[in-house]
Amino acid sequence: MKHITKLTIGLITITLVGYSKYESDIDIDLPIKIQELNQIFTTKSSSDFLNQIALSQIALNRLAEKITVEIIIPNVTTGGGRFSSAGSGVIIGKKGSTYYVLTAEHIFPNQNDYRVVIRSKKPGDAEEIQKIEFIRRYPDQDLRVIRFVSLKNYEVAEVGEASQLNNNSQVYVVGWPGNENREGFQFTPAKVTNPRAGDNLTYQPTEAGESIYKGMSGGAVLNEAGQLVGIHTGLTQVDGDGEGVLISTFLRMAPPEVARVLVKPAPVASPSWPSPVLSPSKSRLIIILSREGTLRDGDLVLPSDESVYDEHTFEGTEGQVVTVTLESPDFDTYLAVFSPTGQLLGEHDDVNQKNTNSQLTITLPVTGKYRVIVNSYDKTARGEYNLKVIQSEETSDL
Repeated sequence: MKHITKLTIGLITITLVGYSKYESDIDIDLPIKIQELNQIFTTKSSSDFLNQIALSQIALNRLAEKITVEIIIPNVTTGGGRFSSAGSGVIIGKKGSTYYVLTAEHIFPNQNDYRVVIRSKKPGDAEEIQKIEFIRRYPDQDLRVIRFVSLKNYEVAEVGEASQLNNNSQVYVVGWPGNENREGFQFTPAKVTNPRAGDNLTYQPTEAGESIYKGMSGGAVLNEAGQLVGIHTGLTQVDGDGEGVLISTFLRMAPPEVARVLVKPAPVASPSWPSPVLSPSKSRLIIILSREGTLRDGDLVLPSDESVYDEHTFEGTEGQVVTVTLESPDFDTYLAVFSPTGQLLGEHDDVNQKNTNSQLTITLPVTGKYRVIVNSYDKTARGEYNLKVIQSEETSDL
């Protein structure tokens, strides 16, 4: 059993102390219990979380690398089983062992034996190369849908709302440029210069030394929440702005088999996780954020106990009441939520003595971007998880 004690020191330091392995500890006086817990068990401090929230761009970079694949083609010049980079793509859906990828049409000038490279973040787990199957071409929009089969579990991009983009909105353009252009994965911060150029959007890199390279075509354009808002297709002109196809353009014509497996926030009739009791006739539940992920080696690490964690964000409004739920079949979950100003709003370990999932219901204090930390209590734990942020919305009877 776990027992969580919140300690407020002065008015600014909040420390979460966990747990006792022994039932007899329940009746120990609080000062004695705190002393024993501090001596024996791991302490997770909110200050460690606060030290990490400034790394949200790093978290976005890691997420982007997980959902972005490299498209390759056999190298006819060198032969010998060698491949050359053709472009990038984004994993947008999964059904069973089949993964769907959205990419750029122009990176496939012919029907050669194209492959997809998926790179695992697990130490000792080599990159995977799989054959691809063409599903649908959209030459007018410079888009193509492909699929591949794998028994491994890979991250799937969440589709964002492109209509929320404005001039100067922050986006991130990502992809695999190929060894001839730039080593490794490329994550380029950019500002939107035209959010609605017909079916497209344009953007301009904002950091010195970071650019948009050949080979990134077909890669993702992500918003600050890490959601897919576009597919990068190239430059408007030589040394000009980057250009991508709005995800809303694709959604209008997505094949049914792909549309059914896209991950995007949507209203639901009732949740499949523990939640506040609500009257069906008086309220409905709206999913603000839904993410399936995996805690694994290579993720961000908390300095307090060297446990790995993931970070997710969602937009909230002052006075909005949300319930944040973290579930995992593989590990004992630990959850923390921070405000746009970096204030720790809540942290939670177990729903109850028999349920090691985590849940928080919070009234949001301000309008802005909130951060959710997904962590495990055991620093050695790894595995899959499901994170949801939901809002209850009052409705009037008809």
